[in-house]
Amino acid sequence: MNKYVLYCLLAAVPLMASAEKTDFSYNSKGTAPHSYGSGKAETVNVAAKLYWPGLIGKKIVSLSVPVEGNVASVTDCSGFITTELKTRNQGGTKVNDPDVCSVAGTLQGNILTVNFPEPYTIPAEGVYVGYALTVTDSEATPAPAAVVESSTDNAFWFRGSKSQLRWRDEGHDSKLASALSVTLEGDFATDAAMPAFHGPIYTAGDTPYTLDVEVVSQGLNPLRSIDYTYEAAGTKRSGSYTFPEQAEGFGMSATLPLDIEPLGEPTATELKLTINRVNGVPNGIADAYCKASLEVLPFLPHNRPLVEEYTGLRCGYCPRGWIILRQMAEDYTKEEFVALSYHSGRYESGAMVYISTEEFPFSPDGYPASQVNRYGSSSVDNIPKEWASKRTLLPEGEINVELSWDKTDNTKLVAKSTTKFIHSAKGADYRVAFALVADDLSDPTWAQYNAYRNQTENTTDFESKYWNLFLGKEENIMGLTYDDVVIHFPNAKGIAGSLPADIEAGSEYTNEFTVDTPAVLNVLGQSVVSDFNKTRMVAMIIDGQTGNVINCASSAYPDGTPLVSQVAISSEPTVRTVYHDISGRIVATPERGIYIKTTIMKDGSHKTEKILIP
Repeated sequence: MNKYVLYCLLAAVPLMASAEKTDFSYNSKGTAPHSYGSGKAETVNVAAKLYWPGLIGKKIVSLSVPVEGNVASVTDCSGFITTELKTRNQGGTKVNDPDVCSVAGTLQGNILTVNFPEPYTIPAEGVYVGYALTVTDSEATPAPAAVVESSTDNAFWFRGSKSQLRWRDEGHDSKLASALSVTLEGDFATDAAMPAFHGPIYTAGDTPYTLDVEVVSQGLNPLRSIDYTYEAAGTKRSGSYTFPEQAEGFGMSATLPLDIEPLGEPTATELKLTINRVNGVPNGIADAYCKASLEVLPFLPHNRPLVEEYTGLRCGYCPRGWIILRQMAEDYTKEEFVALSYHSGRYESGAMVYISTEEFPFSPDGYPASQVNRYGSSSVDNIPKEWASKRTLLPEGEINVELSWDKTDNTKLVAKSTTKFIHSAKGADYRVAFALVADDLSDPTWAQYNAYRNQTENTTDFESKYWNLFLGKEENIMGLTYDDVVIHFPNAKGIAGSLPADIEAGSEYTNEFTVDTPAVLNVLGQSVVSDFNKTRMVAMIIDGQTGNVINCASSAYPDGTPLVSQVAISSEPTVRTVYHDISGRIVATPERGIYIKTTIMKDGSHKTEKILIP
């Protein structure tokens, strides 16, 4: 994807002002912070750049920030102000080198406070403010920095004396901001706001589009309403909006759903949004506007990142991947959360091993392992975050796939895919690949080795009710069902020539793929798929040059049964019944409507049926 320059042009000229003190933080939603760190005993430096228009000309008086972990293992706390982030050598070690001031701080409870001896005026180009601390016990305080989710650039710079020797804008890639708060004094506008775009903007030429825009209060009064104007591709429109919940406090934000009308033929252009009035009066910041690159596309592709998990029955920590895939499929449905689960012969006798380890698209160093869109090597713990991050990106193309039984041969499954791209290309090497996966696989002899049998609580960041099947339970867990199992994938790196070298934007390209089901056998020559109506075809677009997956999709089951995530069997001897709505979500107490009823029998078998509750 092309990189677009995103910039805001805002003149910091207060129209109505009041001499006050106020606190400012990039935690514009007021959310509870969480921890960030390397897990090393080291000196940590964190900084944020103060550059927003309402901050220019104000004076920095003090800062405060929560410190995560055990504060007994934290020493040498300080705060600093600097015009640039740099380091210097001190006794052979790189240390932070602020050029304005560095002041010792006070740690009371878990709050670090720093009072600067002389208030510092924020210049037009902005300035960095931050803090430093040393972690002496990484086990007690593995991640001392407090951060919040945010798309604001320059809001979280980080360096560690052992983990990250140079300053790095960690917030840009991780979508994080430091939770530090700065006390400011000066003349503040009473009613003021600025818009903020957080990335390039894309629309489809023939459809209206709603863009969620962050609007940040730059005044002392609560942000209740705005009048605005937007300009794009020769179109200029004005509107007003009253926020359902007002933003209380300087630096707090609210969301404007900006409705953009269809802009016509595909083109590269620019979107400009100006906030003219705030709370019914002229904006306290003159010419408060933002600009961002905007591209009008032939269509907006549906983005489904591909998760590939590497696992095995004799892998004691592999239940972690089983839990994550099961929970995310339940949370997002299998239409949105598309996963391939490869069972490795290194950790199984061959039960669910349909593809040899040598044919895997990736060779992990250890198990469990995963990749998202075939980028890098990752712990399965990172699947939720990486999947969510890649889901926000714009893929170059879109693919959809259908699976059905052959009309003349009831042993053959036929998949048909449709692929299209948002940009034209010459000499491209895009490929389609098809993977047949099976859901609801089970066998009374399958034993999942359980390394969590001696743990009583979940120590990972991923919460799920399915941990209860493993924590403190037996060494071998019997009766589990397995979904997303790859059972046929002869073209894991894509079918050469399946897409033309010259791509025309918006054009549809079709492919067909047939599977002879009697020939779908594991590496022992056995078929453990008892019901091919519980199989799905996953189709994907692969970049033949990089090997990365661009986009993917899952078919429905060939008989049209809704994609309901199978529920693991209960360890209790009683029968259990679970209801899902037609979107695949579990329903505790079904009312009127159509549901999928799954009855779990004492022997671990499942009975699934569609029911109507009048």
